[in-house]
Amino acid sequence: MKYYIFDFDGVVGDTYSSAVETNMGFYKIDEEQSNKVTKDFFNKPRVNSSSDQGIFNKSVKNLEDYNELYIRTILKNKATIFKDLIEILDVIDAKYAIVSSGHKGYISPMLENCKVVFDPVLDVNDDRSKLKKIKKVCEFWDIDIAQIKFFTDTTSDIIELENYIPNQMYGCTWGYHKKEKLKSVLNENFLLDKFEDGTSPNLV
Repeated sequence: MKYYIFDFDGVVGDTYSSAVETNMGFYKIDEEQSNKVTKDFFNKPRVNSSSDQGIFNKSVKNLEDYNELYIRTILKNKATIFKDLIEILDVIDAKYAIVSSGHKGYISPMLENCKVVFDPVLDVNDDRSKLKKIKKVCEFWDIDIAQIKFFTDTTSDIIELENYIPNQMYGCTWGYHKKEKLKSVLNENFLLDKFEDGTSPNLV
């Protein structure tokens, strides 16, 4: 049995364009600025930030407004999960979980008809720290953290977790941060360029 834990946005869920659209509307910036803001937000961990999200350190009220706009934008755009990934996961003997900095308000609807079961699904309301959420998943599955593999698309996750699961993380280059960015914090041997890489011996 394998134990795979996934970040959601950009890895399982195709949400990048909706994030750019949300940032354009919320911060009143153009598309080029929003692309930069969307990517830069995930450069480093923000678990000790007083406002967890919001590029310009917005208040909690503004954070709530931002989340509501992001959820509405994703649902309006009918954002989908990466179906090719799901087809690969469906044939692997594994348990799957989600640990996200996002919100179940859009994650749950996007996973509603998914034939792969992700259980548990932990979001920003469960904890701001990816490490703490991963530990919660391990407790739920009753396994040691050394048994899991974690899939993410951002340098912020990798930096937060590099001292805890350094050889158990995989960078997904189809997400918010691309290959060159992920290479700055993760060995290239642990980068996945496409979903088919998930069938390689070193992974499964």
